[in-house]
Amino acid sequence: MEFKNRRMLVVVSGLLWGLCSSFSAVASSLEIDSDCTDHTRVAVSLGAVSEFLASPDTEVRRATPDEVIAEANARGDRAMASGAYSRPWFIVKVGIGMPNLVSAHLEVFVADNISVEVGAGAGLLPSVYEASIRWRPEATCFGCHGKNFFSIGFGIDPGVYGTPNHTGVVILGTVDATYIHRFAEHFGFFVSTKAGIGVGKEFGNTSEDWSSRVEPTIKLELLNIGLAI
Repeated sequence: MEFKNRRMLVVVSGLLWGLCSSFSAVASSLEIDSDCTDHTRVAVSLGAVSEFLASPDTEVRRATPDEVIAEANARGDRAMASGAYSRPWFIVKVGIGMPNLVSAHLEVFVADNISVEVGAGAGLLPSVYEASIRWRPEATCFGCHGKNFFSIGFGIDPGVYGTPNHTGVVILGTVDATYIHRFAEHFGFFVSTKAGIGVGKEFGNTSEDWSSRVEPTIKLELLNIGLAI
């Protein structure tokens, strides 16, 4: 948010900060370290801040992520610039790999670090319909609230494929590396690669040797590209 009166401009985005002053919350007071004078530090009560915000000379609005980033870059504050954007809502992507020579998927973020995915592909196997639930821990997510998002994610990917004679079921553990460059908070270019290993089994009218056992299965998505919204 942006708080403005005749003498002060303050922007809030997770932390309080301003063009001439930096702020930090301390218990029931707010500490102001001014850069506009001789680095004078004063402490004011939150009641005084509330009174300031209630003043008819004070305007309040929510700062846009681009405004926060521009001001943070001007101040050289990379940490603040990296915290301006939320995670994408969803990602639409197409890819090439093996055993799916071509595929298309939709990934939806259901929580800050959790996404679910559905898709289909075709290639070395008959048409494959697959899903995934993915975890992107903060420890392997770099710039995930900034314009340049890079994440290593971990998932469980079940899938089914079939022909008129048989049906196959696979389940794999996968790891992916994802990069997003955002042109706006919810519009960006997406690229990723993914690999996984698991097991598969066929059912139906097929050879007894194959249907009687579980076989190892691998999956490789060499390149996925798409849009992050």
